[in-house]
Amino acid sequence: AGFSSAAGAAGDEGSAQDAGEEESQDYWTPRRVDRVARKGFEMKQRGDGWDLKISMSNLEPPLGETGMNRYCDWLRSRFGALKEEHGAEALRQCRGEVDFSQGRMTNEMVWVLLETLAHFEVHVALLKLYANRLSQAGVLSICEFIRTNKRAEAVQEIHLQHNEVDDESALELLRTLHQQRPRYPPRRSSETTGEMVTAPVWLRLNHNRVRDPEAVRRAAEAEGVTICLAADRNVCGTSRCCRKECPLVHMYTFKVQC
Repeated sequence: AGFSSAAGAAGDEGSAQDAGEEESQDYWTPRRVDRVARKGFEMKQRGDGWDLKISMSNLEPPLGETGMNRYCDWLRSRFGALKEEHGAEALRQCRGEVDFSQGRMTNEMVWVLLETLAHFEVHVALLKLYANRLSQAGVLSICEFIRTNKRAEAVQEIHLQHNEVDDESALELLRTLHQQRPRYPPRRSSETTGEMVTAPVWLRLNHNRVRDPEAVRRAAEAEGVTICLAADRNVCGTSRCCRKECPLVHMYTFKVQC
């Protein structure tokens, strides 16, 4: 089924196309998309590997669904050229940081973006989608991306704070990560020594629409998901944890909801 099932979910939920969306459609011509896409795209070699940085946060006006479709057309062309020149492994093993935060992103927009990244098997180490309009269908698209993009390395950080994620969606994301063991928890470079270490996924889900965070945590742990709330940032961080055995996820400030 791949991404097709997630596409149906995103489409069913729909996205409110207000005057702002209409303005975005008029503004984000192919030429303007090309200009901002080039400015926000960087892929450079780092020793034996590659660093990829996609910076598309806080655009004004927001991309909207038409703009995102045009952007992903641009991205497919760019990834195709990189794959032809450097091989598929350059994308699978790069350290990708994808930032579409503060962009009024809808579920459908996230699906289109993640489908494009999965098609080229891009290693998205850091996925920044905070301060958008993502709800259940958007989270299901992220789950589908994690499941289908298996030839790339694992996602290390997922930033979803300040969205519209509910209890069941949060639980489904935790289940999906748990089902992908032993790929998860991921290996990543230590922020202190630079050595490769196993670290929990840094998962930010605060300021969403989770009504009972404690119940979500208990339900996940009952299914075998190991969670650290990273209460002490002096000992817990993106690449380290206070626990002797590495948990699956860090859920820093998860209890803080709307």
